[in-house]
Amino acid sequence: MTVVLSVDSSELRRLVDGLTWLATEQRQKVLVRALNRTGDATYTRTVRVVTDITGAQQKQIRRELKKKRSSGASSPYVIHARGPFTSLKAYRPVQRRAGVSAAPWKKRRLFPGTFIGPGGHVYRRKGEKRHPIVKLWGPAIPREMVSKVSLEAMHETIKTVFPARVLHETTRAIDQMKARQGL
Repeated sequence: MTVVLSVDSSELRRLVDGLTWLATEQRQKVLVRALNRTGDATYTRTVRVVTDITGAQQKQIRRELKKKRSSGASSPYVIHARGPFTSLKAYRPVQRRAGVSAAPWKKRRLFPGTFIGPGGHVYRRKGEKRHPIVKLWGPAIPREMVSKVSLEAMHETIKTVFPARVLHETTRAIDQMKARQGL
């Protein structure tokens, strides 16, 4: 799953374009810097929200979520999630007499008739005999990244951070220009 952040805001572009004393390349740098800072804030918020949803550790979420920063006026900021469903091993499994207790989706529950097997993974027997066994899985990080809660958090972050970053970066560009001119 991939979430792409790109700027198509004519009002903000008019704001930056209205600053005629900034050169065109400076205006583009302002937008790219604002987009990258907004993207970084959105990435961080997404990691936190997915951690809250799944109950996995942030370290694991960061391994599966990758970001690609914008490098120019026409390139977007991309947050890409990869990976299959995660093993119940990641959700602090504990062997009990009745089965394994684990906490996927931040809710501890008992998985009856299961056991912790090779590598610390959680397994269940498929039949009456000793074999075959089936590995049990928890949430998929890519699926949780595009859940309603996660997407709402992303949109909220973008709406609040991006305009403030454009203003900050514009002010910064103007201050740098004044410093170069000795004003």
